[in-house]
Amino acid sequence: MVKLHLKNCITNREPFDFEAVIITSKKKEIWIRSIGTGEFVDGVCKRVYGSFQDISSLKETENRLLSLAENLPGIVFQYVINIDGTDSVRYLSGSVSQIWGFAVSDIEDNLKIVWDRVNAAGDFEEVQASIMKAVQTKSNWRSRFKYVLPSGELRTHLGNGTPVFLADGTIVFNSIILDITQEVKNEVLLKQASTMARIGSWEMDLINQDKDDMYWSPVIKEIFEVDQSYKPKLRRSLKFYIGDSKDRKQQALGLLIKEGVEFDDEYQLLTDKGKERWIRCIGKSEMANNIRTKIFGSFQDISDQKLAEERIRKALEEKNRILESIGDAFFAIDNDGIVTYWNKQAELILGKKKEELLGKPLWDVYDYLTDTDFFSQFLHIRKTRQTTNFEAYLPRLNIWLEISGYPSEEGISVYLKDITLRKEAVIQLQQANERFEKVTEATNDAIWDWDIINQTNYRSKAIERFFGKSALTLRSSNELWKDSFHPEDLPKIKDSIYEAIANPSCTRWELEYRIYNEKGKTLYIVDRGIIIRNNEGTAIRMVGAMTDITEQKELQIQEEKLMEDIVQRNKNLEQFSYIISHNLRSPVANILGLISLLQEENIPAETLDYINNSINLSANKLDEMIKDLNDILQVKNNVTEIKELVSFKNLASDIYVSIETLIKKENAIITWNFSEAQEMMTIKSYLHSIFYNLVSNSLKYRQRHVPLLIEITSQLINNKIVLLFKDNGLGIDLEKQNNMVFGLYKRFHANYAEGKGVGLFMVKTQVETIGGSISIISEVNKGTVFRIEFPV
Repeated sequence: MVKLHLKNCITNREPFDFEAVIITSKKKEIWIRSIGTGEFVDGVCKRVYGSFQDISSLKETENRLLSLAENLPGIVFQYVINIDGTDSVRYLSGSVSQIWGFAVSDIEDNLKIVWDRVNAAGDFEEVQASIMKAVQTKSNWRSRFKYVLPSGELRTHLGNGTPVFLADGTIVFNSIILDITQEVKNEVLLKQASTMARIGSWEMDLINQDKDDMYWSPVIKEIFEVDQSYKPKLRRSLKFYIGDSKDRKQQALGLLIKEGVEFDDEYQLLTDKGKERWIRCIGKSEMANNIRTKIFGSFQDISDQKLAEERIRKALEEKNRILESIGDAFFAIDNDGIVTYWNKQAELILGKKKEELLGKPLWDVYDYLTDTDFFSQFLHIRKTRQTTNFEAYLPRLNIWLEISGYPSEEGISVYLKDITLRKEAVIQLQQANERFEKVTEATNDAIWDWDIINQTNYRSKAIERFFGKSALTLRSSNELWKDSFHPEDLPKIKDSIYEAIANPSCTRWELEYRIYNEKGKTLYIVDRGIIIRNNEGTAIRMVGAMTDITEQKELQIQEEKLMEDIVQRNKNLEQFSYIISHNLRSPVANILGLISLLQEENIPAETLDYINNSINLSANKLDEMIKDLNDILQVKNNVTEIKELVSFKNLASDIYVSIETLIKKENAIITWNFSEAQEMMTIKSYLHSIFYNLVSNSLKYRQRHVPLLIEITSQLINNKIVLLFKDNGLGIDLEKQNNMVFGLYKRFHANYAEGKGVGLFMVKTQVETIGGSISIISEVNKGTVFRIEFPV
């Protein structure tokens, strides 16, 4: 820099004036100001001369001032009002960009950008008016106004300035702008908090007044329910206080004024509108040169708090009254085991007076309990912080107690009930039950005792024979129906027993139903009970016995089934007899008629041949019928054939192989899917015959012009194996044929294919013989579906 200034001076005749740092011979830095110019002769610089000035102190002062200006929390500047009415700013420093949102150079070039932000906040006219007022009164300028930053954020600024009036008419304000946004927010929050908390301030100047004028904030005037224009005075304000509050307040104010004794007390007053209120009043004072100059303080409306305290006090009194009057013993201990409450019943049961326990550790007084379950349970409550109910025996007092411990933040609340009599009764009952159990072990019946009032149900150990070893002998009424009752019978059981209980005139109940034992077997039960009622007829207890009648029931079912089978066989026999008599009559009649012709004389040879041929034809037809009837009788009589596990897939494959030539000849497609049910235990020859007859039927009664499709599938539905045989053959007119589809010698397409009308009759007979049922869905020229169902 120095070389450049010297070069320009010598070459371009430019004088110089600059500031720089130099290092002295003693290695010390100092600031200097150098001023110089050149001396030229005939255009040539002959010498350079000038001066050096040590400006270190001036520079240090300048740097300090600059640092101070840059670190001010606001903006320092001069606001200039020119004689032509225009305005501008100069010497801007401080947090300019943070507070106004613009660079210093932009503002110095165009102050309007700042005024536009003030105008956007709505305070432009107010700020201008405050400046004009300061000019007119030649007083300091002070204004609080809103400012919108370029980002849109709304801020609050505080401006202060001192005007200087120059000789040429220019007015200069030495000014500072502070961002007081947070302070304003705090003021609003404080005002809101004071309003919400109903806190107001008061003060009284003891020096600069002759009278007893006071200052009350707006909140205090609201508390006293006076108008905001009300002028409070010290003596006059005492009229609002009632009861002893007036004297106490007067005394407290006197001591505060005379001796500076501060106070913080609660007073009761009557507002200007006649409402009673409680207030908290704080009084303090200020001293100057040993003279008390001012008293001040605050009022707070604590009416709601006092009402709450009164409610709490009454609630505590009510609680104590209840705790002292209840039949249960009650005491409370804190987290250190110190007794904090001990009611009268606790005194009676535990044998210690309240005075002996309050404020003392419980386990010091009852130290002999620290090795018992009683003490362990309390440690458990304190550790888990969970409500606990338990029973304990106190040997020294020879009593049984039912104890409930309720943990809280403060400690444990304990309820005690003397259950000695009940416990002794339970022991006696247990002994009686033991005797009762011995008796019930001698019977297969399960004895039960239902306490309807206490909702418990006791059952003898024999219940395990019914529901299994997991069955509880004692359970609540809500758990009663969780045992393995048959789902179809459970609603009936509930309805029946509750209906009996609800009927005041009913004293006995009996019902037969089913249950499942632990192996899943269905048991048949007959349950009988006697209902015990109180004087009002309300059922309070029910005792009874469950008897296993499975063996008798199964015999009964077998008998009923056998009877149904006999009845059905008789019906079938009647039908069979009718069929025999009807179908055999025709060929027999033909034979008899022809034989009668043979008895005539002189029969021509030609006629004789005809008669012989007709007799042979009728005899063969009769023989075929007898064979068919014999096959049917064989089906009905061979039920004793051994059953075996038959695979549907293997059976279908065997049949396919046996008639494969015919299948290919008819261009038929047969598919099967037995994924849902793959096999069953049955008579294999019967099932083979059923499959064979149904497949043969589909091949026989196909549609000539349509490729034959046969589908065989299995399903497992509601514990039943379902076999479906579906084809797209000729179909059957079920409306026309009605119930004759499975009849003997019933043919539906006699002109279409050969047949005797025995196949479907045999299928139905075999299906029913092995315990199944068969049905049909069919539509002419669309196909047929045979549905066969077998129980699993």
